[in-house]
Amino acid sequence: SLDQALVVVADKLKSPLGPELRQVCRQVQMGLPVPVALQSLHTRVPLLDIQILVSTLSVHREVGGNLVETLGRMSVLLRDRLNFRRQVQATTAAGRFAALFLVLVTPLVFLYFYFFRNQAFMPVLSATVGLTMLAVVVVLELVGITWVWNVIRLKY
Repeated sequence: SLDQALVVVADKLKSPLGPELRQVCRQVQMGLPVPVALQSLHTRVPLLDIQILVSTLSVHREVGGNLVETLGRMSVLLRDRLNFRRQVQATTAAGRFAALFLVLVTPLVFLYFYFFRNQAFMPVLSATVGLTMLAVVVVLELVGITWVWNVIRLKY
């Protein structure tokens, strides 16, 4: 049965998912319905892959059907999602490196001029207009860093 299968899988899995599944098994043994116990798993481990598993097992529990075939299709789906993530990471690696370079180049240029070209840079730091422009640069740099960070962290 599904309850017995959950016990076997929970015993074979290591941390961090094994203890979570063991908690689901304990909840089911204490009389909690399987879909509710599985939903509590998703609440504790809010991953899309867990949500897919919870939905699959809950639907199977309600409607029945061939669980082995359903889990087989689900595993293909999860593997495809993992491969897609890896492909996106590999494809966007150069773009992420370029973004990191663009984020770091402004502070590095500032430090270079401050320490190695001090005579040419001191008028900027001593004039009000120079300090204002420097403040604008810092603000725009922070906006750019925030924007680049949000683009890099896109969920897929």
